[in-house]
Amino acid sequence: MKPQHLIVAIVVLACLNGLLSPILPAVYVFAPVWLPELFPKDPLVIFYSSSVIVTISTLLLGGVPAAIVEGLTRSETSTPTSLTVWLVGVALLTAPGFMRFFTPH
Repeated sequence: MKPQHLIVAIVVLACLNGLLSPILPAVYVFAPVWLPELFPKDPLVIFYSSSVIVTISTLLLGGVPAAIVEGLTRSETSTPTSLTVWLVGVALLTAPGFMRFFTPH
């Protein structure tokens, strides 16, 4: 698989986690702590901002194992192996959101 395809898959999974994550309501509730005063307190703005925070956090946390792999292999650039590790890390972080979304209530 080409590295570009792996990167697109990583970003898509992270965006889906930003929308489906079980942590999203907690981030939404703490909006008065992290939302600057210049933004309106509209619920839609708070939801999308919370989603962006969860998405970026997913990208960062999912990339930690990939960074460790790159450090252990002493590679100068990202390899398909490290990108695959990053994809698996993001997929593991996204799994609870998918399970919650597809489980009947």
